[in-house]
Parts: sequence; structure tokens; C-alpha cells
Amino acid sequence: LSDLHEFLASPQADLPPGTVSLDGDAGVSVSPISRVSRAHPPLPCIVKVTPEAVQITALRRQEVFGLSTYFNDVYHITEITDLQVVSNSEYVEAGEADAKNRSALHRSASRTSEGERPRGDEQLVVIRFEGSGSAVTFSSPKHELLFKAVRSARARYATHTAVPTVQERVIRPADVPGTLLNVALLNCGSESATLRISAYRMLISVVATFSMDVGHELAFASDLCLPPNPLQFIFRICTRLSLSAPDMTLELLSEALLAFTKSPQNMKPWILHYMQPWLRCLGQFTHDTAAHPDALVRTQDIVRSLIRLHLKEPTMYMHFKEHVWALIANVEELTDIVLDMLVTVAMEYGALTVETELIADMLATVAGQNPRYNKLAPRLRKLVAQTCTLSVTHVSAHQLWPEIAVYMRLLLTMSFSNCNLADEYLADIAFITCMLLKAGPGMIQATLHGIVMHVVHSLALTQCNGAIIDQTFSSSITGANSFAGNPVRQLNDKDAVDAGAAQNLSPYAQLAQQLAELIQARTRLNFGLRAKSTSAVTFIASSYTRGGAASTLNPEALMEFKDELAHGSAVLDSPRDALDSVERVAHVFLRIMDNPAFASGRGNAWRARWTTLVTASTFVFNPAVQPRAFVLLGKLAAADEVDDDLLYQTLATLRGALASFGETDESLPISVLLCLVNMVGGLPPDSSYLASLFWVGIAVMQIGHLPLYRVGLTLVAKVLRTLDACGAFLPENGDGFQHFLMAARVAVEKAADQVDELVGISFRSSFGAALSLLLLRGMEDMSAKDDAYEVLLQIISIVASCRKWQQADTANPDRPCDLILPYMILVLPTASVRKEMGHVFSAAGVVVNADVKASIEHGGYVRLLEQIHKNDIARKSQSDYILYPSILAAMLHRSRSDQEIMILYSILASNITWVDTTMSLL
Repeated sequence: LSDLHEFLASPQADLPPGTVSLDGDAGVSVSPISRVSRAHPPLPCIVKVTPEAVQITALRRQEVFGLSTYFNDVYHITEITDLQVVSNSEYVEAGEADAKNRSALHRSASRTSEGERPRGDEQLVVIRFEGSGSAVTFSSPKHELLFKAVRSARARYATHTAVPTVQERVIRPADVPGTLLNVALLNCGSESATLRISAYRMLISVVATFSMDVGHELAFASDLCLPPNPLQFIFRICTRLSLSAPDMTLELLSEALLAFTKSPQNMKPWILHYMQPWLRCLGQFTHDTAAHPDALVRTQDIVRSLIRLHLKEPTMYMHFKEHVWALIANVEELTDIVLDMLVTVAMEYGALTVETELIADMLATVAGQNPRYNKLAPRLRKLVAQTCTLSVTHVSAHQLWPEIAVYMRLLLTMSFSNCNLADEYLADIAFITCMLLKAGPGMIQATLHGIVMHVVHSLALTQCNGAIIDQTFSSSITGANSFAGNPVRQLNDKDAVDAGAAQNLSPYAQLAQQLAELIQARTRLNFGLRAKSTSAVTFIASSYTRGGAASTLNPEALMEFKDELAHGSAVLDSPRDALDSVERVAHVFLRIMDNPAFASGRGNAWRARWTTLVTASTFVFNPAVQPRAFVLLGKLAAADEVDDDLLYQTLATLRGALASFGETDESLPISVLLCLVNMVGGLPPDSSYLASLFWVGIAVMQIGHLPLYRVGLTLVAKVLRTLDACGAFLPENGDGFQHFLMAARVAVEKAADQVDELVGISFRSSFGAALSLLLLRGMEDMSAKDDAYEVLLQIISIVASCRKWQQADTANPDRPCDLILPYMILVLPTASVRKEMGHVFSAAGVVVNADVKASIEHGGYVRLLEQIHKNDIARKSQSDYILYPSILAAMLHRSRSDQEIMILYSILASNITWVDTTMSLL
């Protein structure tokens, strides 16, 4: 067109609007691309796909009528009859066949249909147009983009031009009164005065013929002049009729909806207006009766038709909200039917579509007036629990995932400023959030994050007491900038709240603090949101306008998101990282339940229900959900006393998970171990399982799989900390650290000895050396080093306490002392690099003042070790020393730091002098 305008001005050209719009329509351009023909060489071109057309612009001039020009072929989207992707070999083979057998390519070629993705090394896009003798074939490295763009345009055009599914019916004798009444009511709003008065007379006749009660509203008279818009009059008539003759409801509404699809635009608000009283009666037909054997089906059809008409009539957006959904919301009997139909229609379109976002808006409208619609949340929770029907590792790969994604988008819109939902279904939402965390594409992850934001926001509103949040709140509470304000500012401006009041963390301030934290990067990362721009409202922002404009969402972008949703594309974290995120997000909900505003009443009820929901999923095999359920069970059990029966079931599950380890990923055993870590704190001091869990952790570490090793190490640390706090290592409970733990080993001795034999260590022969060698694995791995270091310091502190009372027992001079040297040897090289040697010796019971600390830093640690050695000899506890050089040698073999190597050689030299002459000769 630009070339044409160089010679002819736009008004002079007088081009059709459809032609002019081709240049202005936004679309997807595909280049480089070539048009392929069997008879001619490839022709370079550019293909532009707009919402209503496919343009093919050649990049090589061609001769026509003796002139050289560029060809620009334009096909309307409705002219496309077939869209395929075929391999180059299939295209060649098809060309060799007879032209009459071209349909064989369509029937038998192994191609990608519109519902599938292209496959193969070299793919060609084949588009067949209506009335075209042959198909148009394209070759391009961006063939997939072209395929998706054309497919998206066809689907979207079909969706927005489809006629609503309100079908004409055969009129039965019982339907005649309602049908005639609708004809009269409809034409009472006509622009023609003659038609209006005729409709009025017909209304009188229908009422009189069928003995309907309208009170004193109707009377026949000549020369009446019915006003052009008799809204109040017709509304009174319909209200009276709906009360006196409710049996006409189904037929009248069905006829009214059929008339709606055939009426001009100016009549549609009129139809919605006189339908209102009859919509209130629709609740009487939610069950089949003898008089109305198909009442339920017809009611469902009416609700479904209302939804579809709302979707197809963008200019009626506010009319439907005000005259249909706001009214239906208050009809209690329709709650389940309306909710079912909204979800059913949304399923037809799928998540991340403009239609589903509009349905979410309808649902938010009815839920805002009727809390019963909040039952969408427990429905979604049940749907998540049903994923156990198919064994998949990730919930986004489950066949129920598209349905789950639709529910999430609906719940997002409905949950905004919905205090009833947050109060009644917080436990369900907590369960849903933790089970679906980091599942699916970024938009769905952002949706889940948005739901949590809405819930916390709604609960904060219940505690605000006339306060609002201004722009600086989070900087005073969390030290970060966000919308969630500081300090709390009162709506009445009489008294300003002191800025320091927010620091007192009232119930409202705590919830506002959580709002501020939820938008911080570290919290968003727990939801899988790495891009700060990712927002759950991306579609809503541009999908629909109240002024009546159609969708402004780019259809190609929409199709890309739908493809992403269908394939559940998301960055998959390691099992441990995903489970750690579940723990952190669970802590968000636990903080809400512990909030002073809810702790005594609602908080306990929420926690009890959450525990019930989690327990129901914990012991049901479901690779996608079960590991998360175990993590949640541990978090919830940590606040209460854990009974031995629950612990036994958990250990039985761990046994089964480890037995099948290798066939599945490590998510389940890791989650069970994390559950045990949290349960340990809730075990009573006299639990028969507490000390045995130390050996469970040791056995898991001996497996040698690093992710399991790390969580096993965490379990060992938690058990030791709990035992120490319970006084398990005091003199009245045994002879110290080693004696107490080895006594607990008796219950599992047979299995433990078998594991020792497989690993090549022996706790029975040398407890200290075996434990040191096992912890050495953690000290050598950077991901586990910090945890192993802390465990060693913890063991050193416990053993030092035991040695103190063991050495003070003068009545039993032959009582052996717990050995501390193997743990000191293991930790000192790392402590030297970290400049914490003084801290290590202080944990070992040495009084470390400034002089001692300076001495340690200049090699005095050797003398302190020798002093420990002398004490062991005095107590005849040096039998294990012969094994220590092998531990030192192993550490030297793997050490990379010169400082660590120097420490090890110094210890090794001292150690050689500590053993007998036989070892010295070796």
C-alpha cells in the first residue's frame, strides 16, 4: 500500500476497509521463509499472520503483463481448510504420486496435526486453502512459529465468531404460555410505538387466557400510548407473574435467551431487564420433579447459556454483572449449579485464556455476595488429592493438571479481598499452596503466589480496625521498600500513630509485615518466581475492558502461554531445594495461625484441619504430592507431642522408600527424613524411638548418596541436640556419650552390623574412629561441610561435658572416658582456616583466655592435644589411637589448603609419638 500511495493518495485510491486494515493489523511475521514448489525453485518471502488473514509477500520480483512487481497474496483465515507439518522426505514422496492421489498424503502421511507439535529434522508447513487446486508449502527454520501462529489465529477466530449454543426447540403444549408471554414482554420494549401497543394487548390476552395473576397492573383500553422504555412497568408485571406462575420460568428464560441471540444490540439490555424476576425463581428447578422431569438439565442449560452469552457479548459486560450475576448470587439453591457450570465452561477454554479470565470475574462477582461460592477452594484441594490416581513425579505432568490450572486462575480472582474465604478455608489454601509450589510454568507459579498474597491481605483487613497501609510500612518493619506501609496510618486524621508502634508487632502489623515479605525476592524464589516482572495479573490487565472493547491480548502470546502450560514447562529444582521451599512457605501459614489475633480460636482450628488434610495424603503413594505431605507433617507435628504410632508409620514408609531407592528419585526418602527431623523435637523424653533415630541417621549417611547423606546428617544433629537437652548423657543415664548411644544400638544391632560390614567401618570395635570416618565424608564435600562442621562442634561439646564428670569420678578410677581426640582431629584444620581454633578448644572444655588463644594460633594446639592424650592414657582410653593416622592420611589425601595440610602434618607428627614403639616403627 505504501508503494501505491506514492502515486495515488489514500482518499483517491478508495480502497476497501479490509484492504487498508492489512497494513495496520498487528500480527506475527515469519522470516526467513521460502515458498516451496515441486515445479519451481524456492521463492523467498515473508509470511505475516494477522488475527483474520495470512499474507504471503514475495521478496523476488516477478513478471506480470510485462511489468516486474512483488506479489502479495492475502488469504482470509476462514479460507484455510487444512494445516499440516510434514517432513521433507514425505513431501518428496507425495510429489512422486499421481495428482489424483494427493489425499493419500492427508490420510497416511505421518504428520503433525493442529493439536501436535512438529517433529523431524527438516519440517515443511503445508497450508491448504479453500478453492485452491494445490496446497501452499513453506520451508523455514521458524516453521514452528508459523504453525503456531496460524493455528492460534484459526482457533481464536472460531472462538469469537461462534454462535452461542442456544438451540431452537420444539414447543410443547406446556411451553406455550411461557413462549407467548416472552413474545409479549420482548416487544413491549420495541422502538415501534405500534408494535409496543400490540405487544401490550397481547400481554393482556395471554394473562387473561391462562388466568395469570398480575393484580391491577393491566387493563384494556383504546388509544393507549406505551412509553418507549417502560422498564418499571414491565419489571412489576414480571415480578408479579414470577410469583404467581413460577412454572413458566424455564420456558420463558429459554425463549428469552434465544431471543437475545437474534435481537439487535439495543434490545439486549431490555431482555436482561425483564429476565431478572424469573432468574430469582430459577432456584425452584434444581431438582427433577413429576411436573418438570427435566428441570435440572434445563436449569443447567440456562446457566450455561448465560455464561456463553456473557463471553460473546463484550459490550454487555456491565449489564451481565449487574442484572444477571449479582442477582443469581443471592439464589442459594443455584450455588452448586452455577459453580459447576462456570468451572465446566472454563475447562472448555483452558487456563490462561481471556474467556477463563472473564469467567473468573463472574465467579468473583457471585462470591462477593454469597460466601458459599468459596467452596471452589476445597474443590481444588480435592482435585490435588486425586493426583494419586496416576503415578507421576511432577504434578504438572499429571492428566489433571490442565483442570488444576483452571481452578487456580479462578481462585486467584475470587480470593481478592475475600475475608470469608481466608477465614473459612485457610487450611485448604495452605494445603493447595504447598502441594502445588513451583509446579507448572511461571504464570501458574505467579498465580499461586498471588493467591497467598490475597489471603494474607484479606486477613490483614480483618485486623486493621480502621487503619490502612501507606508507602513506607515495609521499610520500618522489614527494612525493604514495598507497598505495604509504615507506619500504620488511621483513616481518621485526628491522631497519627507513632512510627515506633509498628515495631510492637500488633496482630495487624504482623500480617502487614508478612505482606511486605511476600513480595521480596527471597520469598518469591520459594514460589519459583525468578523474574520480578512475573505477575499473576498479566492477562487480566489487557484481556477485557469495561467499555466493551474486545480482547486486546496478542493471540500469539496467548498461544505461547497455553503451550507452556500444556507442557508444564518450569525450571525444576533439586528434590531437596523443592522440599526446603515447601518448608519455608509452610512457615508463612504457621505464622498466620500463630498470630495473636487467631492463636486461641481460629488458629487452632486451622492447624487441626491442615493436619487432617496433610495426614490423609501422607501415607498414600503419590510421587508428586506424598513427599511434600511428609514435609508438612513434620512441620505441623513439631508444635505438638508426637506419639509413637505416628512415628512408627513414618519409619515404615522410610523403609519402603529406601527399599525402592534407585527406581524412583530421592524425593520421598528425603521428605520422610526431613519429617523425622521435625518430629524429633516433639518426641517425649521417654520415647523408645528417640535414641534409635540416631542410628537411623547414621545408616542413611552410610548409604553414600550425597543428598541423603546431608539430610541424615541433619537428623543426627537434631537427635543429639534433643538428647543433650533431655539430659540423656548425664551420669544417671549411663556412662557417657558412647555408652548411651551404643546401648541404644542394641535394638537395631543386627541390621547396623550388616551396614557397618558393607561400608567397611565398625562402631562396635571403635565408636569414635567409625563416627569420625563417617563425618569425614561431609567435611570433604562443600555442600555438606558447614553442617558436618557444626555437628562435630556439637559432639565435641557433649563429649567434653561427659569427660568432665567422668574424670571427676574418683570412686571409679578405671572408668574409661569418652574419646574427644578423633573429633578434634577432624575439625581443627577447618577451624584453623576459619580462625576458630579457640572456639573449638573452648567447646572441648579448655579455658581459652587471651594468652591461650595466642598460643593456639602459634602452634600451641599441639600441646593441648597432648594434654588430652595424657588424660586418656591415665584412664586407659587410648585403645583407638592406632586408627587415627589412617584418618589423618585420608584427610591429607583430599586436602587442598596449605594451611590445612600444615595442621594435619603437625597433628600426625604428634600422634606418632603418642602410640607405642610398634606403631612408631610402622
